[in-house]
Amino acid sequence: MEASVLGSGGWIDTPNQRLGIQHVQPISKASDLTKVAVPSSALRLGDVAEVVEGHPPLIGDAMINGQPGLILVVEKLPNVDTKAVVAGVEAALAELSQGMPGIDIDASLYRASDYVDSALANLVRMVIAAMVVVSVALFLSLTPVGTASVAVVAIVLSYVAALVALYFSSPIFNLIHLAGLAAALSLVVDTAVVAAEALGRRLRAGGGRPLAAPLFDAIGEIGKPMMYAAVIGLLAVAPILGLDGETAAFFRPLAQAYGVTVAAAMVVVLLAAPALAMVFFRSGSAAGNRSEPVVARLFGAAYGRLLGRFSATTGPAYAIVGLGALALLAATPALKWSPSPSFDEGTVRVSFKAAPGASLPAMIRTMARLESEVRAIDGVSSVAGHLGRAITGDQVTGIESGQLWIGLDERGNRAAALSQIRDTMEGFADLEVKVEGYLASTAGRIFADAGEPVVVRIEGAETAVLEEQAKLVAARIAAVDGINSVRIDKNAFSPEIEVKVDVAEAAARGLKPGDIRRAAATVFAGLEVGNLFEQQKVFEVVVWGAPNARSSIADVENLLIETPDRPHTRLGDIAEVRMVPQLSTIERDGVTRSMDVHASVAGRSVTAVAEDVAAELKKVQLPFEYHAYVRGEYAESRAAMLQVTLFAASAAILIFFLLQAALQSWRLAIGMFLSLVAVSGGVAAILVAVTGTVSVGALAGLLAVLGLSLRNGLVLASRVDQTGEGDESWPDRVAAAARERFAPMLTSTLVTCLAFVPAVVMGSAAGLEILHPMGWVVIAGAVISVLINLFVLPAMMLHSGPVSRRLGGVAHASQ
Repeated sequence: MEASVLGSGGWIDTPNQRLGIQHVQPISKASDLTKVAVPSSALRLGDVAEVVEGHPPLIGDAMINGQPGLILVVEKLPNVDTKAVVAGVEAALAELSQGMPGIDIDASLYRASDYVDSALANLVRMVIAAMVVVSVALFLSLTPVGTASVAVVAIVLSYVAALVALYFSSPIFNLIHLAGLAAALSLVVDTAVVAAEALGRRLRAGGGRPLAAPLFDAIGEIGKPMMYAAVIGLLAVAPILGLDGETAAFFRPLAQAYGVTVAAAMVVVLLAAPALAMVFFRSGSAAGNRSEPVVARLFGAAYGRLLGRFSATTGPAYAIVGLGALALLAATPALKWSPSPSFDEGTVRVSFKAAPGASLPAMIRTMARLESEVRAIDGVSSVAGHLGRAITGDQVTGIESGQLWIGLDERGNRAAALSQIRDTMEGFADLEVKVEGYLASTAGRIFADAGEPVVVRIEGAETAVLEEQAKLVAARIAAVDGINSVRIDKNAFSPEIEVKVDVAEAAARGLKPGDIRRAAATVFAGLEVGNLFEQQKVFEVVVWGAPNARSSIADVENLLIETPDRPHTRLGDIAEVRMVPQLSTIERDGVTRSMDVHASVAGRSVTAVAEDVAAELKKVQLPFEYHAYVRGEYAESRAAMLQVTLFAASAAILIFFLLQAALQSWRLAIGMFLSLVAVSGGVAAILVAVTGTVSVGALAGLLAVLGLSLRNGLVLASRVDQTGEGDESWPDRVAAAARERFAPMLTSTLVTCLAFVPAVVMGSAAGLEILHPMGWVVIAGAVISVLINLFVLPAMMLHSGPVSRRLGGVAHASQ
């Protein structure tokens, strides 16, 4: 049937067979095309034109280590394994290279899997060091050895259970999940220490009863306050559910990992801890002969004396809580939100942009200079750059934009190299330059600064009218109380050659504007006139002006246009050819052109200022089909913030009422709630003094500290109810419970701090960018928390008056 296909040469039938007719294309290369005859003349195409193999006009170019090249940037979809994608891409490139001899393919310019490998190696070292430190600290702090063994195994089982749950509930595991796991560490450690201490203490006081009896008493003693603390901890991350979009996708893994780990720790303590105790404590009498914990023996008496002096009056306790609350109010406005961590990548991406209208040769020279200077920096192993965009690329950029991908030597000083790269880029004053890592830029897109809090967008048809109205609107809103500064978006212009045909003159010579445009476009833009087919490839045949005939504005003016009677006329004789500025980018909202007026706010709330601006806009008389409205941070985030605020307020109210239900005392619930505020104030003050910023790691660290503080407070209140017999006074019961909780509280705090020491010591290495600042916050916050729970909270409880059976329910009968 091949011969019957449209476009074939047909066929003939002989008496015995059918023979197809195939016309072989005699033109297969440029030299063959030069032999084609020009109609109505004895000339050949090669006599009137230069026929060469070339390429379409370039909209982009690339250079690798100073040599021409091609850069392929591959971005993976969300929720896909990075290492699997990289391995698949490298395997595909290896297969392609077999069919492209003479072409070198280097897939090591940037590989996200390199960062993943480095991060995993650092995390493994950090986790091993933390496990060793925690185990040693527990065995030195808790006696007998069985108590420490129960705590260590409970911690390990909690995280194993959490990781198993995350494996089946989440398609990927990232650093935000890790931050959630680390944030729950304080609760996991405290849960294990409290459970192990309670089991050991009950066994020491077992009085020869069967081993199971004191174990169940211990679980009954700690179960209820721990359940309250776990529920409150889960409520603390509930506001994250109110987030939408990419921000929610960024933070929800933290809440997911935190909640799963807290729940796993509770299950392990309630179900596995008694079984572990039965394994490690072979007999109740053996455990009972052991002495009390080391911390209690060394510092218990001194703590009792200090607590007595501190709690003599409530003044110091409430003064500390008040100072903490004031510190929180004062420090919060001074902190800058910096959610995107600085990833320790081995590749730096430099984005640069020249003035609109820059030519490709000029940009190639600029990129060559950039590459040359960057390659000379000590610690740089490779430099690759690309300009413009690809035909199928996803970036809308012109030839004046480009990127450098700079590989850093893993054995060199990356920080020093990065600093030198920034200094080098500052030397190119004519370029807009941004130096950042690829991961940092990806995270930065999620938390991109919305700009000024108030933005007025004006929409209309004509750019000139938009500019005029923007000036009018800027003048009106500048007078609004609270507006600090106003700026109008500047339009970027690039030079352009404008050809305006003189219709009368062209008509006198028998030409129409369309004829002139087509003739000029053929020379300067090219005209596709046919195709060549060779080995399943299609080659376009394009008529285009020679490079030396299209290199200046004079070439445009001197272009000869053929008239109907065959003489030629210059384009400059029938048209006005001039250089004019032209918009390089036209901003649109939907299908309408737009222009923004930005305003910064100072001295008043953004909401109040935005409402006044909206009122002023109603007084502005705009031309027909032009209108203005308020957008920006105020308009874009108001709904989301209201939703998050509603969630946060609801969570705070529920937490407070849960505290009241647990403590059965409004005064004590308020005091414990304010103690959490005081801890937050102390952490905020430290952040202002040290960094001045709030990062994801700092937030996770604060979550860990508040969870630890809340757990210690609830367990202390529980022990107050469960301590004391007969006519023992309320102050004696509080003091006895505080002394009893002194050792486990100090132990869990010390162990939690020690667990983060490896992350602090290792610095912000790959994989530890979130854990490093988190470690500082946890260590500082845990110290503040333990001091408040050891001194401030007992003092407030002493003067709150006895309230029977707040959290306990089985302790008196079993003691």
